[in-house]
Parts: sequence; C-alpha cells; structure tokens
Amino acid sequence: MPKVFIIGSKIAVSAEGTGEIKLDSPVELDFKGWGITIKSTGAFEIVEITDSKGNSYLKGTITGEQLHKMNDAGFLTGLLDIAAKDYRNFKVKDISGATNIIYIAIVGSVE
Repeated sequence: MPKVFIIGSKIAVSAEGTGEIKLDSPVELDFKGWGITIKSTGAFEIVEITDSKGNSYLKGTITGEQLHKMNDAGFLTGLLDIAAKDYRNFKVKDISGATNIIYIAIVGSVE
C-alpha cells in the first residue's frame, strides 16, 4: 500500500535576488507526486527546474502563480515524479522588490 509523503523546502531571497529550492526524493524510494503547493511573501519567478542528471524541465520563465495554476489543471504529473536518489531543483527570482520567503512542497506517495 502506498505511503503518503510530503517533501518541501523554503528559501529567503533578497529584493530582486535569486535562490534555489531543492526537493529530494524521500528515503531511497521512488516518489510519485500528486500535486504541488506554493506560498510566498511576495511575487517571484521560476527561471529553471532541473534534476540530478542535468535534465531541464523549463524553457523560459514562469511565475509561481502560473506553476500553481498548471498544477490545478493537472499538467504537472510527470514533473512531480522523482526517482530514488534524484531531486527537482527550482531556481527562483524575486520580482516583488522586497525580501521574499518562498515555500514549495510536493505531496505524493512512496511504495
């Protein structure tokens, strides 16, 4: 039976600053992501999404709000699956003009 699992992290970025949020596969099992949640204290963009093998999952730039809407529409299914010992790295950039705390979490299951 699958076990529900949540992986999440946060970062504080300065005004117009950048940072990275790395979400690792929990334990040493494959993680099947069901959905993503995003919260921040200001507006931000996602400028890159990568994994441990150097694969890129984003061309261009999207806002955190856009990523959240894509999740609600069910478009992120494959992106949220993370193999054992792998990760998703989200490079983010503040566009609010003030210090910004950004939280990203993925809920899913491991077997």
